[in-house]
Amino acid sequence: MTKALEDLCNSTPENPLSLIKTIEKATRLETGSPISEFLSNPDFIQKLINVGYRYESDEKVVEQVLWSLGQISDRVFWSMRQLYDEFEADTQNIYNFFLQFVNHKNNKIRLAVATGLVKLPQFEEYSNKWNYIISIASIPPKIKSMRLFRWVVKGNIKNIPNEFKYPICKMLKEYLYETNVEGHQTRLHRSYFQV
Repeated sequence: MTKALEDLCNSTPENPLSLIKTIEKATRLETGSPISEFLSNPDFIQKLINVGYRYESDEKVVEQVLWSLGQISDRVFWSMRQLYDEFEADTQNIYNFFLQFVNHKNNKIRLAVATGLVKLPQFEEYSNKWNYIISIASIPPKIKSMRLFRWVVKGNIKNIPNEFKYPICKMLKEYLYETNVEGHQTRLHRSYFQV
C-alpha cells in the first residue's frame, strides 16, 4: 500500500486506478492497532489528498480517493479513539477536500462526498447543512442515497429546524410509498415522523 501511494505521488503510473483501488480496499479492512495507526497518520492522509488533486481530471481515481478518506475519517478514526483515549484526528484537510467536490457533476463522486462529509465534525457548521442533507436524497442511485439520507436524518432527528421538518417527512413518506416496504413502514414511521 505504501508503494502504491508513493507511485501515485511521485511518478506517473500506467494504471493509477488500480493503485488507488488497492488503497481504498485497505481502508475497508478490519481495523486494529497497526493498520489504523498507519491509515490515520496525517502524512499518509495528506499524500492521499494530494493524489486526489493530482488526478483531479480522472473521476474514477477521485472517487476512490473520496471513498478512502471517508472510510479513514469514519472507521479508522473511530478505531483509533477506541485504542487511545487521547487520540484527536485533524479532519480539516479531509473536509476541505470533500468541499472541492460537493457539487460535482458525477453522481458517484457526489455520493462519495456526501457519505464522508456528513460524518465529519465540521459538517455541523456547514452553512447550508439542511439543504445539503435534503439534496442527498436525490443523488442516484436512489437506494444508496436514501439509505444515507435516512441515516443522517435519524442521527439528527432532534435537531431538525422547523422549516425542514415537513419537506423531510414528505420525502420519507414518498420513499416509503414508492418502495412499498411492507413491515418496515410502521417502524420507520414511528422513527421518523415523531419529530
